[in-house]
Amino acid sequence: MSRILFFLLAQSLWSFASPQIGGRVDDSQGQPVSGALVQIYLAGSATPIRVSTGRTGEFSIEVPTASSYLVSASTKTLTTRSALRLDKPASDLIVRIEPQAERSSIVVTAESLPVSIEDSGKAFDILDQESVSRRNEIFLLESLRNLPGMQVQQIGGPGAIARIVTRGLRTADTSVLIDGFRFRDTTSTQGDAGGLLPDLLVLNSDRFEACRGSESSLYGTSAIGGTLNIITDSGGGPTHGQIEFEGGGLGLLRSLAKASGGRNRLQWSAAAMHLNVLDGIDGTDRYRNTATQNFARFAMTPKTSFTARLFTTEAFSQYNSGPGAKFGVQFPAGTIPGTLNFYNPQINDPDARRATRTLMGMFGLDQQLSSKLSLRLQYNRLHSNRYDANGPAGSGFQPRFRDFSRFEGNLDTIAGRLNYAWGKRQNLLFGYELERENFYNFGDDTNPNPAVRNTRQVGISQWSNAFYVQQQFRLFSGLMINLSGRVQDFKLKQPNFFGAPAFYGAGDLSSPPRAVTGDASIAYTFASTGTKLRAHLGNAYRAPSLFERFGTSQFSGRVSIFGDPNLRPDRALSMDFGVDQYLASGKAKIAATYFYTRLQQVVGFGPVPREPFGRTSGYFNTGGALSRGVELSGSVQPTVKLSLQSAYTYAGTLERRPIFLTGELQSQRVFPHTFSLTSTYFFTRNLDVTFDYFAASSYLVPFFVSTGSRAFRFEGPRKADIATRYRIPLKDTKSLEFFARLENLTNRTYYEAGYLTPGFWGTGGLRFGF
Repeated sequence: MSRILFFLLAQSLWSFASPQIGGRVDDSQGQPVSGALVQIYLAGSATPIRVSTGRTGEFSIEVPTASSYLVSASTKTLTTRSALRLDKPASDLIVRIEPQAERSSIVVTAESLPVSIEDSGKAFDILDQESVSRRNEIFLLESLRNLPGMQVQQIGGPGAIARIVTRGLRTADTSVLIDGFRFRDTTSTQGDAGGLLPDLLVLNSDRFEACRGSESSLYGTSAIGGTLNIITDSGGGPTHGQIEFEGGGLGLLRSLAKASGGRNRLQWSAAAMHLNVLDGIDGTDRYRNTATQNFARFAMTPKTSFTARLFTTEAFSQYNSGPGAKFGVQFPAGTIPGTLNFYNPQINDPDARRATRTLMGMFGLDQQLSSKLSLRLQYNRLHSNRYDANGPAGSGFQPRFRDFSRFEGNLDTIAGRLNYAWGKRQNLLFGYELERENFYNFGDDTNPNPAVRNTRQVGISQWSNAFYVQQQFRLFSGLMINLSGRVQDFKLKQPNFFGAPAFYGAGDLSSPPRAVTGDASIAYTFASTGTKLRAHLGNAYRAPSLFERFGTSQFSGRVSIFGDPNLRPDRALSMDFGVDQYLASGKAKIAATYFYTRLQQVVGFGPVPREPFGRTSGYFNTGGALSRGVELSGSVQPTVKLSLQSAYTYAGTLERRPIFLTGELQSQRVFPHTFSLTSTYFFTRNLDVTFDYFAASSYLVPFFVSTGSRAFRFEGPRKADIATRYRIPLKDTKSLEFFARLENLTNRTYYEAGYLTPGFWGTGGLRFGF
């Protein structure tokens, strides 16, 4: 009986005062559009409520009471020019969609809250699910290659080495997020996402939001150059999905199953993929990855909802020995040409293996306390487990026995945020994060002689508390200002050492110092001309990783210590300003940005003097670098048939102290100039072709010679790809789609930082939609 009463009470709570938002979606000719996706964001909520339009373009869905709502709609080729802002629910909306230069009119990551794109003073780009699907990309990083201000390197083939560089800075200076939570490997050398990037696939994401500029006041450590937020598809609408099979060059085989749906109280999405690369570039570089990405939202009442997300990867890869300078060669003075006359490319290493396992889960509660006040509580756990092994086989420097290391990390975050919408377009956000970071490392050289066998074991935990606040307000029509600040304290637990207890027996094992950051952005829009002026200023930090403070390395029975427990954080100051110009009623957009970032203090690596820990080389604090440049981009969609995007970036990055023996100050592995072009043409509603081109200027790579590091200048990549999709409609909502992608159309032989990249190759497959 009690269960029946509880059920009736829950039903009455749901049915009581449940407002609805509804209306019709029309195209530019006033004709209703069926199958359009409508997204509704509540003030203070980063997860949209979604519904699809019916055959006559109508839609209707129950929503909680909130201070305001943002409504947008889209199809494959049409989208809203500007998100509709509602102060209260309405059931008679007319949402107009048409060809637009930007496929999304709402951004979440830039301000940590949903805002219209014209209300943000920061530099950002959004890649939605449709934009990525047109290019048939498999790896997440490849889908980002053509964005302004971001450089992507996939080195050594699928699953090998991946880097992401924002505005000429280091990989560790870009914070990777999944639904707003930091996605990083606590056991990696910089404690960033670098070791996890090769395994990120295009799976079940609604969109990728790439924000450039300091974001530490909102997202904490590593957000110096910018953030990349992977936003999971939140589902909604009638149950729909797809099953894919793909195969082709490099021995690549891929399968995907994906579905989503839900109406009113429940929204959900789920996807699983298996990728198997049998050959790789040299025929022996196997790579496997099984990944899942799932989301669910359940509205218990109109004001209370629960969310859950699960993201997993399990990967295995065979990798090669890295490239290096040739011995016994007379090198020219100054910068050395990056040709095979002076260096050896990567060499096959038959017994080098790497296995990784990642699990990231989140559970949250959203409570609408009143029409102006909302509360969000979340718990997120990220677990990573990495295994590296290498034996004596292969060329070059190899261990005498089979060395192996296991790295296990955990990142637990409890987050709470209170959003108060105290006026029209006036938001005050208070946030708190409690984070526990755990690092565990075990190594063994498997020496058959127990008397000299070397093992090591390190376990470290660190806690941090962070408080942040953000104020968004509009002073008058067209002017938006955003101010934010963050204070974060750290507390180190006493590390546990086994196998090398004397390494850190001396010195002060103190916690990192307090991090205080602030951020300000401003945007002013001239509605009559479609011009937006924007500026962004802030300081940022990166806390030293646990490996940088306590890291060791093992090779052929010898243990080396690299860490300094007393390292201070990286600190940076950055600013940018720019203009966005919209033309032809939003069908074209031109953007220009000037940026300046100064790394005031960083953690470096190299020879160090004798000190309490007995190191000869390792990590130490030093002066940073200076990066400044421009980002230019343009996009146009004059009709439903044609879409064009292009971008150019100049990143002039200079070190404060030379890292090369011959004194070059240019930063390593950074393209000073990059250019990209992407074009999609829809021949019919069911057939489209996308061409993309990427080019970069020459860059410097350090290789060690007998006396230190010398600068080798490599030619930048020139790469043209083409992708196509052909859809055959079947009964009801079912369809069969054939797709293909051809890469490196000119079959250009190219070594990226000394690693051979694939020549001309391609894949093809079929997709069954329902």
